[in-house]
Amino acid sequence: MQETFELVAKNGYKPVVAVLIGSQNYGLDTDKSDIDIKVFVNPTIEQIVNMEKISEVISTEHGQVEVKDIRFLPDLLRKANPSALELLCSQFYTDSPKYMELWLDMRHLLDRYVEVYNKRFVTSLVGHSIQIYERVLNKAERDKSIYIDKQAY
Repeated sequence: MQETFELVAKNGYKPVVAVLIGSQNYGLDTDKSDIDIKVFVNPTIEQIVNMEKISEVISTEHGQVEVKDIRFLPDLLRKANPSALELLCSQFYTDSPKYMELWLDMRHLLDRYVEVYNKRFVTSLVGHSIQIYERVLNKAERDKSIYIDKQAY
């Protein structure tokens, strides 16, 4: 992840933290899996004044790097969606001792986060699961080599 952190910096951003997301994060990766990383970056003064938020995807030979403005993070956490929980529970990298301490502090607040946003988190998780299920079903309908037992529990 350090290489990704440095790549984002070379693209003109000020990276704060890089977080591993996706199948690699869950130990569900295969030989064909890519590596997906989300990097939160600090905006420039100009971007703050102009109220521009950074959101870009950088493709690499190993996968995608999602570059996000650090100002997105509070809203992402408030939405209580699965990707917010994933961020707090994932492997991460930062080159700043200050940011390391802050990120670890956020991780220690995870229990409180789930407690406060419990209903919103459960609702979001159910919705997310339904979307994934529908995507898998749609793929199975297009690719007849995939079999899904729709009655399985």
